Amino acid sequence: MIAIVGAIDFVPALPASNWAVVTSAIRRLAAARLETAGSSVPAILVSADDVRGGKPPLSVRPISVRPIETGRAREYHSKHHGR
Repeated sequence: MIAIVGAIDFVPALPASNWAVVTSAIRRLAAARLETAGSSVPAILVSADDVRGGKPPLSVRPISVRPIETGRAREYHSKHHGR
């Protein structure tokens, strides 16, 4: 597993209530991977254990916001990468 550049510094800087993980992995595997990567397990972790129906139908319109467009991520990226 390879960390995204800046993630190791960025994620711990977030208030615990301001981030979550949503994954298709089971909770135990997701928690183990986060801990192996040196991250804490967030208070909100939505895993395969929490979902019954799987992915939504194709008629559901996806959210079209890239992570870097969110305020906190943009601030961090600008501060550490000059953009």
